[in-house]
Amino acid sequence: MQVFIELSFYILQILTLYVMEALNRLHRAIDYIKTKGQIHKQQDIAERLGMGKSRISEALKGKEGKFTEGFLRSFAAAYSDYINEQWLLTGEGAMQVPDRSLKPHFSAKAAAGFINGVSDAEYSGDFHPYVSGMPDYDFSIEADGDSMVPRIESGDTLLCRRLIDRMNPPIGDICVIDTKEGAVVKQIRSVSDETLTLHSLNPRYRDYDIDLSSILGVAEVVGLTRSLE
Repeated sequence: MQVFIELSFYILQILTLYVMEALNRLHRAIDYIKTKGQIHKQQDIAERLGMGKSRISEALKGKEGKFTEGFLRSFAAAYSDYINEQWLLTGEGAMQVPDRSLKPHFSAKAAAGFINGVSDAEYSGDFHPYVSGMPDYDFSIEADGDSMVPRIESGDTLLCRRLIDRMNPPIGDICVIDTKEGAVVKQIRSVSDETLTLHSLNPRYRDYDIDLSSILGVAEVVGLTRSLE
């Protein structure tokens, strides 16, 4: 009996700690959203969630039956442009949702592995404003060299959509291929069981093969921007 009581007390302590940590995250989230001008008072939260002000007040105080996982999910859904639901529920990942008006941008000498990293919410590299009027894309990268002239010139900003299946890139399309030796921009000429044949639009450059095992990621070039300077 004594063991059962001690175990129950231990479980209660864990649950209390979990609730306090979750409540702390909620208040951190509210403070962050306030800096965005989206919350000024509790009434703003009530209206956003479609709940009464007293319900919000009780939840923010951690009252049992009011401060629940369902409440946290509702809050995260209401402020999904700002707060990461997974973080709010568990503390995992980043609190802020990346600004959807920005996209990761990489220089022409991007380190190998960058394509697989662009979906990481904690990516801390350079960001550029989203280019409107273009097909949806995941990141941009600066072109380097003249191997893809006349379609692509050195210094162009390529808008790229990451492909999930890097072993079956679209034949005939221009892609950024991320390899263990670095990134290249080429047209996909053909794919075999072991190699990928890359083609340059500039006739001065010959086609060449790379091993599929060396490919870390592939992204299709869906658009580009060019400086008028």
